[in-house]
Amino acid sequence: MSRKIPIVTLIVVSLSAVVYLLPVGPLLVYDRSAILNGEWWRLVTGHWVHFSSQHFLYDTAAFGIAGWIIESRRHRNFGWLCALAAFVISGVMLLCNPQLQVCGGLSGLAIAAVVFLALNGVGEGGAWSWICAAALVLCSAKLAVELVTGQSLVLHPPANIALVPSNHIAGALTAVAASVWPKLLGRHSSLATPKTASATIYSHPDP
Repeated sequence: MSRKIPIVTLIVVSLSAVVYLLPVGPLLVYDRSAILNGEWWRLVTGHWVHFSSQHFLYDTAAFGIAGWIIESRRHRNFGWLCALAAFVISGVMLLCNPQLQVCGGLSGLAIAAVVFLALNGVGEGGAWSWICAAALVLCSAKLAVELVTGQSLVLHPPANIALVPSNHIAGALTAVAASVWPKLLGRHSSLATPKTASATIYSHPDP
């Protein structure tokens, strides 16, 4: 079976690379004042903006690896997850972090991708399911430490970049919703569909 080309992953990583290499960051970055003044595209494009080479490499590596595995294993709805998570993460920051004026980076989408991958893989059985379960535990611990201490559990961000826990928590919760909701809909659909009773035909000899 041929492997699927990770189109969504390539698009997101390529856009981040283009934005990082070209001087367009100020026009695209999440800027609270600009967004409230009508520049709504920044809710999405802000995720492509990175403030240093280390920031760019951390985020694109994490998202790229998780996204490539997701698409190579043919998990559905990854594109929808990325689109939804971009809006949800920025919306949460807009509502819950009024003091945050400027933000950028793929870290929220990377967390969403890792959680989405782990949730889809935890029920597959074998060693892979244990790896996915461990990833979920690690992600939960990471988010808890970030929320309580404001410090990263795994990789420390560059000195000039502040960690935004709400960004990562929103990404993780969006991944949970994107993983669980289709299964709930499928279960509801199967329960709502009436089962056709099978009829048994008996043959009687003519008198």
